[in-house]
Amino acid sequence: MEFCLVLAAAAVLTAALTYPTAFRLGQVGRVDNGDGKLSIWNVAWVARTLVVDPLHVFDANIFYPNRGTLAYSENNLGAGLLAIPAYWATRNPYAAHNAAMLLGFILSAIGAYYLVRYLTGDRRAAAISAIGFAFCPFVFAHTAHIQLLMTAGLPFTMLAFHRLTDRPTAARALRRIPSRRLRATSLRHNSSIHRTRPP
Repeated sequence: MEFCLVLAAAAVLTAALTYPTAFRLGQVGRVDNGDGKLSIWNVAWVARTLVVDPLHVFDANIFYPNRGTLAYSENNLGAGLLAIPAYWATRNPYAAHNAAMLLGFILSAIGAYYLVRYLTGDRRAAAISAIGFAFCPFVFAHTAHIQLLMTAGLPFTMLAFHRLTDRPTAARALRRIPSRRLRATSLRHNSSIHRTRPP
């Protein structure tokens, strides 16, 4: 029941704070600069290619005849993965990008909520933290950069880390691997924060 409430609250806040994106999914986007256009193309390419030809997802349709051209910039595999249902339901790059963006906000809020709830045991503190983390001004200033909106991996990775250190088990250690990999594929240039090792 709590999860349903957290999910609903995150979805409502996301729809309200990103208005009109949720209501015009395939019609609006940040195209006022090259970064926004690149993000829309990138997410649609990944969402399409992960289904039809996943082994060649990095051989994007740019910089022909070069191969592996998706690696020239952020690959946004995480955002593309989130966008698969929207892309294939509509074949619309805007809908794919906006769906990934909205899901990024929702998942960031959910992740922050459960991290703070785990650490403090206080639902109010968790709710305030979720709002502050998912909808902070920095994120809204970078809505043209899909890779900077994919912040959900951070709280989920930290939650997995805290659970592992509080009660270490092999199963908890194995559960931590996917959250780290998701974070690394969603935001390449900031994934280094997950590479810290104890001395």
